[in-house]
Amino acid sequence: MKENTSLKRRRLTLFAALLFAVLLLSVLGWRLLSPKASSWTVNDKNYSLTVESADLDDDHAYLLLTVKALSEEGREQITSPHFGYGLGFFSLRVPGLEPREGYVFDQNSPGIGTISANQLSQTEDSRTILLESQLTVEADKLQVRLNLMEEGLSLEVPLAPLPSVTVEIGASGLGAPNSNKGELSSFRLQSVSLTPVGCTLNANLDSDTKPRIFFRIADGSVCTSAQMCSTFRQDFGSSWHWRCRFRERQELNAISSVIVFDTEYPLDGSEPFPIDHDPALDPVTVPRGAPLLELENEDDYYSELFPVHLRSLMEALDGTYEEDLAAGQVTCTYRDVTVTFDPTTQEIIRDGAPHSTQSLFHEHKESLPFAWQAVQDGQLVVGFSVLKSVWQLEGFIPGSPHAGQVSDFGDWYVIP
Repeated sequence: MKENTSLKRRRLTLFAALLFAVLLLSVLGWRLLSPKASSWTVNDKNYSLTVESADLDDDHAYLLLTVKALSEEGREQITSPHFGYGLGFFSLRVPGLEPREGYVFDQNSPGIGTISANQLSQTEDSRTILLESQLTVEADKLQVRLNLMEEGLSLEVPLAPLPSVTVEIGASGLGAPNSNKGELSSFRLQSVSLTPVGCTLNANLDSDTKPRIFFRIADGSVCTSAQMCSTFRQDFGSSWHWRCRFRERQELNAISSVIVFDTEYPLDGSEPFPIDHDPALDPVTVPRGAPLLELENEDDYYSELFPVHLRSLMEALDGTYEEDLAAGQVTCTYRDVTVTFDPTTQEIIRDGAPHSTQSLFHEHKESLPFAWQAVQDGQLVVGFSVLKSVWQLEGFIPGSPHAGQVSDFGDWYVIP
């Protein structure tokens, strides 16, 4: 009887010790078990670099980074309009592969094919960047460095393979122009593969054609590739694969099907079926305005300097256009997004919140900001980059040169 009581006491003591250890670990040591806590963050006196996630989609790596300023010097750097867009801010390496001779940390290290960096969000002292790289070797880890930080500081992070779903298409139809020719041409789409960060299209098409694809969301709504994707381009060195990177990470069960050539292809593998053509998704031509900026050299004009007539755009896209003459503002609603423009203050309010145009500067040759809104002949005109950012549109001026005179540029070809 005493032995049984003693055994019970030992068991209770052991259980209490284990319970205490678990509680202690949860309070004091849980950060050691989280790969995103200490091992994925590095600091110096000016910056903090954190890798929020590191995903592998076939041969593409996606790193979600947060850069935080820890000093005035750091804040001055990351609040620059160009921060996060130039490739020189970040470097990648495949662990175990030596960089080129003469470089301690080179953005063109072996195994790294291409690098692109895009700013997703910002605060007063931080920036969130999505870093994408096409890898030329198999890798399950990457080293990433913010080149503004002290020498020798970098992070090594494991790459998490993403789940995927492939839909076989095997059909042909019309695509959208991929150049300034503005001419529709056909292409053959073999398949579409989707992951939470984007999709890959296996398509046979020429360089002047861009595939058009739509996504049926689980709630029944339809999104265009411009709405869903922040980038949509051919893979490096491939004429067959187009890669779309989603603006936001998606759960695959939140997308019920893809739509191409007026046919819907369910992701669950069930039979495809035809749907009615929606003319609201067709490209439209909209008049351009005079240049928003007058250049000293009359041969240096480029398409982004020519704004779009806002009223004409809303009429063509079946949006709404309302003028408040007393306030000097124009309010438009398209795709359930309401935007108020004020050409006097240059303010833009998107769904009740200020919309910054700071991130648009990097796309242009001019290093200084210029007015994106103007009143020309009594009509409000707005730079297309603004319209692209508030309503997720695509577009270009057909036949426009890389640089030329004002007379060389026609009207805008807009793809919803």
